Amino acid sequence: MIRMKEKREIKRLLMMGNEAIARGALEGGIEVLAAYPGTPASEIGEYLSSWAKEY
Repeated sequence: MIRMKEKREIKRLLMMGNEAIARGALEGGIEVLAAYPGTPASEIGEYLSSWAKEY
């Protein structure tokens, strides 16, 4: 008899690159961010600061 694995519900998120980098850093346990404002990577710091309380 073939047993099928239970169907798990997978949560998928659609996000931009800098947002994904920030999310990965938070889930990876980032403790410190050093950044220079005004660069294209500035969004990473903005995302981190807005999500920090959730993690």
